[in-house]
Amino acid sequence: ANNIERYNKEFQDIYIVAHSLGGLVTQKALNYAYENNKANASEYTFINKTKKAVLVGVPNDKVAGSELFKQLFKYIVNVRTQAGLFNADSIGIKELAYGQIIPKVPTVEYLVIAGTKPYIIETALFTVRSDELFGLNESNDGIVTITGAQHVGGEYINDRCNNYWEIPETHTDLIKNPTARQI
Repeated sequence: ANNIERYNKEFQDIYIVAHSLGGLVTQKALNYAYENNKANASEYTFINKTKKAVLVGVPNDKVAGSELFKQLFKYIVNVRTQAGLFNADSIGIKELAYGQIIPKVPTVEYLVIAGTKPYIIETALFTVRSDELFGLNESNDGIVTITGAQHVGGEYINDRCNNYWEIPETHTDLIKNPTARQI
């Protein structure tokens, strides 16, 4: 909230696009600013300029198989970056693994993009799908179920092509998909 406020004067309208943990951080920042403005309306002026928050693959509900998820996340991210940069026991990863419902700001329009392609992990001995590994019984991006992504502020955002879109991508590939980027 403080960082957005710091650069607030440079913008007329603010649209925030956030992926995964960034979506939880975004929702917390918006709610924090909104709640603080109830006591001091001039503390976070950016909140009045914020029009939309686009939440891409955000784990608003608990991620199934959270312990396995933490290990898979660590593996995927560290392999892609070729460095051990991320700690699976960090607060951020715990928030991803367990999700949370953060109240919506009534003046902000929330939009959701959810992925529908689980990860497929292939080794010389076997192939396993992340949804099978985590016991996900509904459409998902390998980490977040579509209903988990839709569950924003205690309600479901699910009006297809109006405030909700499904993209056939994995959790990490959602942000690179041309259709998701266009939305």
